[in-house]
Amino acid sequence: MRQPFGTRTQRDLSSDGLSKRARFEASLGLLCELGLSRDALAYCRRIARKTRQLPHAVVCELVERAAEIARVKTIVNKSDV
Repeated sequence: MRQPFGTRTQRDLSSDGLSKRARFEASLGLLCELGLSRDALAYCRRIARKTRQLPHAVVCELVERAAEIARVKTIVNKSDV
Protein backbone atom coordinates (compact mmCIF):
# COMPACT_ATOMS: atom_id res chain seq x y z
CA MET A 1 0.00 0.00 0.00
CA ARG A 2 1.28 3.47 -0.91
CA GLN A 3 2.03 5.90 1.87
CA PRO A 4 0.37 9.34 1.80
CA PHE A 5 2.47 12.11 0.29
CA GLY A 6 4.97 13.56 2.71
CA THR A 7 5.16 10.58 5.05
CA ARG A 8 8.26 8.50 5.32
CA THR A 9 8.39 5.16 7.03
CA GLN A 10 12.00 4.25 6.34
CA ARG A 11 15.26 6.10 5.85
CA ASP A 12 18.03 4.99 3.52
CA LEU A 13 20.36 3.20 5.93
CA SER A 14 22.93 2.27 3.30
CA SER A 15 26.38 3.79 3.62
CA ASP A 16 25.53 6.18 0.77
CA GLY A 17 22.27 7.20 2.47
CA LEU A 18 23.99 7.77 5.80
CA SER A 19 26.71 9.81 4.08
CA LYS A 20 24.13 12.00 2.34
CA ARG A 21 22.28 12.54 5.62
CA ALA A 22 25.54 13.51 7.35
CA ARG A 23 26.33 16.06 4.61
CA PHE A 24 22.77 17.43 4.85
CA GLU A 25 23.03 17.84 8.63
CA ALA A 26 26.51 19.39 8.33
CA SER A 27 25.14 21.87 5.80
CA LEU A 28 22.34 22.83 8.20
CA GLY A 29 24.94 23.19 10.95
CA LEU A 30 26.86 25.71 8.84
CA LEU A 31 23.74 27.79 8.36
CA CYS A 32 22.98 27.59 12.06
CA GLU A 33 26.50 28.84 12.86
CA LEU A 34 25.93 31.76 10.48
CA GLY A 35 23.03 32.76 12.70
CA LEU A 36 20.02 32.00 10.51
CA SER A 37 16.74 32.04 12.39
CA ARG A 38 14.75 28.87 13.04
CA ASP A 39 12.25 29.92 10.41
CA ALA A 40 15.01 30.45 7.85
CA LEU A 41 16.54 27.07 8.71
CA ALA A 42 13.16 25.38 8.36
CA TYR A 43 12.63 27.06 4.99
CA CYS A 44 16.07 26.01 3.76
CA ARG A 45 15.53 22.46 4.99
CA ARG A 46 12.16 22.23 3.25
CA ILE A 47 13.38 23.65 -0.07
CA ALA A 48 16.58 21.58 0.05
CA ARG A 49 14.64 18.35 0.49
CA LYS A 50 12.20 19.31 -2.24
CA THR A 51 14.98 20.16 -4.73
CA ARG A 52 17.41 17.47 -3.50
CA GLN A 53 20.09 20.05 -2.73
CA LEU A 54 22.11 20.78 0.36
CA PRO A 55 20.63 23.58 2.50
CA HIS A 56 23.66 25.85 2.06
CA ALA A 57 23.26 25.51 -1.72
CA VAL A 58 19.72 26.86 -1.38
CA VAL A 59 21.06 29.89 0.51
CA CYS A 60 23.79 30.39 -2.12
CA GLU A 61 21.16 30.49 -4.87
CA LEU A 62 19.07 32.99 -2.91
CA VAL A 63 22.10 35.24 -2.36
CA GLU A 64 23.09 35.01 -6.02
CA ARG A 65 19.56 35.99 -7.09
CA ALA A 66 19.53 38.91 -4.65
CA ALA A 67 22.93 40.07 -5.89
CA GLU A 68 21.74 39.91 -9.49
CA ILE A 69 18.63 41.95 -8.65
CA ALA A 70 20.77 44.53 -6.83
CA ARG A 71 23.17 44.69 -9.79
CA VAL A 72 20.32 45.27 -12.25
CA LYS A 73 18.80 47.95 -10.00
CA THR A 74 22.18 49.69 -9.81
CA ILE A 75 22.52 49.65 -13.59
CA VAL A 76 18.98 50.99 -14.03
CA ASN A 77 19.54 53.74 -11.43
CA LYS A 78 22.80 54.80 -13.09
CA SER A 79 21.09 55.03 -16.47
CA ASP A 80 18.41 57.31 -15.01
CA VAL A 81 20.99 59.94 -14.04
